[in-house]
Order: sequence, then structure tokens, then C-alpha cells
Amino acid sequence: LFWPEAPGELLQRTWQLCLFAVTPVAYLFYRSLYPEEFARWITALLAVVSGIYILLALFAPLAVLERALPVFFLITLARLGYTAWALWLAMRRRREGALILLNGFVLMLLCSINDMLNGLDVIDTVLTIHIGMIIYMFAQALALAVRFSRLFDSVEELSSELAHKNVALHAEIAERNRLQQEVVTVSEEERRRMSQSLHDGLCQLLTGARLQCAAIARRWPAERSDE
Repeated sequence: LFWPEAPGELLQRTWQLCLFAVTPVAYLFYRSLYPEEFARWITALLAVVSGIYILLALFAPLAVLERALPVFFLITLARLGYTAWALWLAMRRRREGALILLNGFVLMLLCSINDMLNGLDVIDTVLTIHIGMIIYMFAQALALAVRFSRLFDSVEELSSELAHKNVALHAEIAERNRLQQEVVTVSEEERRRMSQSLHDGLCQLLTGARLQCAAIARRWPAERSDE
């Protein structure tokens, strides 16, 4: 479409290179959404397979590349089947957006199988992968839109809850300051009451006792001298 004068071999290697490169990327997209349903080790396996076929697309003769394509298509079919099963499992577990992605993926899967069989000369039909990919991208966009919408709603709810908690926290701090001031006031009043009680009660008793002792001390020598 963009380079109509490009040689056929370059075009052949270009579309195969894109096909090989997209395999691990598509799986990583699903794993980022549903890590519990999509196994981690398959990511590494697909990366190795993709790397091998990218090298073949860049450097191997076209005859070798054509003979290696059926194996890649079988691996792709296995990956697509596993993806469909994992999406179905995510849908059963009520993961967000799984139903939308599963519907779009199944349609894209049928188109991919049609084109792979066509590429292997098993059937002679019209290529439909572009239709399947458009439907598939719309399904991805819709699923991501639903997820982002829910995330924004969650952020708003958390912000509102945080604002209420801040108000409650300020009220609690004010109440705690009031209680601390009340404790200080009660402590000062109690200290003042005890001081007044000591001054009016015990101090006067001690002063009276001291005066009595002084009076007795002055009388005691006089009584001794009379004896």
C-alpha cells in the first residue's frame, strides 16, 4: 500500500517480520490485564520463538522461511487457543472486560485461522485478517475504556472518602486539644485546691502547735525554779 514499487521479497519479509514480532506483545497485553490467568513462563517461551523467527525473516532465504512457517502457525494456533481459554477463565471469574475481549478475540481468531489455512494453500478464500483485527482493536479499546472509567470512578470515591476522613481527623484533633486543655485546667485547679487546703488547714495547725510549744518552753523553766 505504501511502497507499491517495493520488490516482492521485501514485502514478504516485512509482513512476516511484523507477524513474528507481534506474537509476544499480544500475549503481554493480556498478561498485564489478567496476570493470574496468563502464565508467566509462556511469555518467555513466546519471546524465544519470536526472536528465532525474526532472525529467519531478516537473514534466512525465503525457501527456508516458507518451510518454517507451518511450525510457527502451529505455535500461533496453540497460543491463540490458550489465550481463548485464559480469557474464558477470566470471564468465569468475572474479571473486568474479559467478556468484551473474548468476543473480539474469537472473531479475530476465526479470521486468523482462515488466513493461515489460506497461506498454507489448504483453502482458497478471501483474506479476512484485516476485518478481524479491526473488530479486535475495537474490543480492546472498549475493554480498556471500561477499565479506565471504573478506575476514574474509584479515584473519585477514594478522593471523597479521603476528604471525609480529613474532616473527621481535624475534628478529632480539635477534640483532643480540648481534652488536653481540660486536663491541664483540672490539674491546675486541683493543685490550687491542695495548696489552699494546706495553707488554711495544716499550716495553721502547725503554726498553732509551734506557738503552744513555745509557750510551754517558756513556762517550763519557771515551774522548775519554783520546785
